[in-house]
Amino acid sequence: MQRLFSSFPGGWPGLALLLLRSTVGLVLISAGAYSLSRADEVTLLVLILAIAAFASGLLLLIGFFTPIAGTLGALFAACAVLFAVPMGALNPMQLKVSAVVVVVMAGVVGILGPGAFSIDSRLFGRRKIVIP
Repeated sequence: MQRLFSSFPGGWPGLALLLLRSTVGLVLISAGAYSLSRADEVTLLVLILAIAAFASGLLLLIGFFTPIAGTLGALFAACAVLFAVPMGALNPMQLKVSAVVVVVMAGVVGILGPGAFSIDSRLFGRRKIVIP
């Protein structure tokens, strides 16, 4: 799992990654929840994309398996745009431009990693080993 992460920066870069991760996660969660709440328009494709967007957004928000969640979030947002999934007026990804921004931001989070303020950092971060 260590190979997926480049580093776990702290300080201001870590805070910036936390902000980026949280923003993308909240947008994916709200888009997935909104699509699931629209019972009259739910098809199998919409259901799969909504559940996947919600799950990847939740993983991004808490910072767990961030590279995988970011890549999958970008993939599902791109599929929603390409396959013209019906989106209502309250969906945060109503405009294709905003969906493209989510795709790019999720891809960037997937490439950069979670930062120091994440569960990944606690589980898979580098540790200092002191040999007595």
